[in-house]
Amino acid sequence: MKIAILDDNPEDSETLTRSCESWAADFGVQITCDSFESGEEFLMCFQPKHYDLLFLDIYMKKLTGIDIARRVRKTDVNCLLVFVTTSREHALESMPFHPFDYLIKPSEPRRVAQVLTEAARTIPQNYSALELTCGRTKVSVYYNDLISLEADRHHAFVRVLKREPMRCYIDSFSGLWNTLQEDSRFILCNRGIILNMDQIEKIGESEFVMKNGEIFPIRQNNKNEVIQTFLTYQYDRAKKYGKRYFT
Repeated sequence: MKIAILDDNPEDSETLTRSCESWAADFGVQITCDSFESGEEFLMCFQPKHYDLLFLDIYMKKLTGIDIARRVRKTDVNCLLVFVTTSREHALESMPFHPFDYLIKPSEPRRVAQVLTEAARTIPQNYSALELTCGRTKVSVYYNDLISLEADRHHAFVRVLKREPMRCYIDSFSGLWNTLQEDSRFILCNRGIILNMDQIEKIGESEFVMKNGEIFPIRQNNKNEVIQTFLTYQYDRAKKYGKRYFT
């Protein structure tokens, strides 16, 4: 994740940078944090699509955070804008630039972590993508959007958020699983079935019930191991996303 921090107060900028780096270390996310003490300095090196997230101090001298947002949005509509301010009195003025969030100074590390966690879920570049062949079309599916994959010889039925199911060609199911199992959110729940554990709603007696209502059986020969893998993942996820940053 590429982050730019615009703040004419070096102390506030350094505090925000440390909070970002602490969050990245906790979550194992690679980030770069560039700091700018003025809007003019930032605009001299700004290029569209270079930054994923901008922290903008509203009350900077000369060019304010609102001024910078106006210029950024002329060429970059996807960059997430987080306004940093001592009050929300400029909230209405910032709305045309689609702010992602606000931070009130002094920015608490927990609030910064909340913003970054949500940003990581929002920015697709932060997720690995699975390259698939569907018919004559090559498609990229971000891991975050995957729901399930079911093998059918040299094809797989792939269910993805906000898309119709796809029937895609695969060289081998074992090769597909070797790729996906490097990401802790995926589980092999049965022969030829891979699930994204973030999309599991609950466990039945012998099946997983997905958030989209679909049901997938759990293989019986190591049922307890499969269930324990899911419970451990849910516990670790709740500890990271819930207990530390959202309580």
